[in-house]
Amino acid sequence: RPISQTDVERVQLSLVEATQEAARRDVRIALEFQAGSAFGNNLQTAAALVEEVGSPSLGLCLDVVHFYTGPSKTEDLGYLTAQNLFHVQLADLADTPREFVADSLRIVPGDGDIPLQPLIDRLHAINYAGHVSLELMNPQIWQIPALQIGEIGMTALRKLLGQASMGS
Repeated sequence: RPISQTDVERVQLSLVEATQEAARRDVRIALEFQAGSAFGNNLQTAAALVEEVGSPSLGLCLDVVHFYTGPSKTEDLGYLTAQNLFHVQLADLADTPREFVADSLRIVPGDGDIPLQPLIDRLHAINYAGHVSLELMNPQIWQIPALQIGEIGMTALRKLLGQASMGS
């Protein structure tokens, strides 16, 4: 069924309740949009929900794969601020049409086709100082020893973030 105004209001109310509980426990909630969802599948909508709730306990988690494969546009990166961006998840995809993307196809960022530089530039522009992680739900990568994939991942992140002069 199509999304109704009642559905949207329920999401907003749930987020308000969750942020109230988060504030009581002195934690923050990072809302991650999912490209395949019927509602809240893009950065613009997720940012609007965060703004409407208006709680310092609620921010965004930007998963670059969902950003790239869903309806978000590069100009939507303008919705990201140092205040509303709580977490960034990086990965990449290689030779995969967007319609066929699966989490198991994620590879180390910088080794694929996702144009990561606009995001890196935005992180630099807003002086983002939050968390950045790899999200590699790829069973082939899981076969690599943890220390080795950690080193590969750190090298990739330093290279990417260094491209925007964010440090190394």
